[in-house]
Amino acid sequence: MSGKRLAIILAAIVLALALLRKDGIGWAEDGVASWYGGPDFHGQKTASGEIFDESDPTTAASTSYPLGTRVHVAARGGEREITVRINDTGVFTRPHLLDLSKAAFAELADPDAGVIDVRVEVIEQEGETGDD
Repeated sequence: MSGKRLAIILAAIVLALALLRKDGIGWAEDGVASWYGGPDFHGQKTASGEIFDESDPTTAASTSYPLGTRVHVAARGGEREITVRINDTGVFTRPHLLDLSKAAFAELADPDAGVIDVRVEVIEQEGETGDD
């Protein structure tokens, strides 16, 4: 195979991977969400530098999505849905996609459930929106 042909194939692969980025706008996947809060977390600094507030229904932690990413979260099998912004890292156990603030989790299900099945869709990243 010629060097030029190989370069074209490699460029096509790189482009395809960039278009299929997991964290790109429109990316959606199914998984599990849990919640976090309590005295060990409430009032502490998050990875983004913000102070964590378990009563804020608009924040979540994730190792699957970059900080600042906004995601739409829908409880599977139900009609409840929310939008949250990733402002902390966490959830180191697959298939957990998100650790929602306690208040965000309560918008979807009873926190006593501990975990719920969800569909997560990336709707915005810092400096990027779906309108671009």
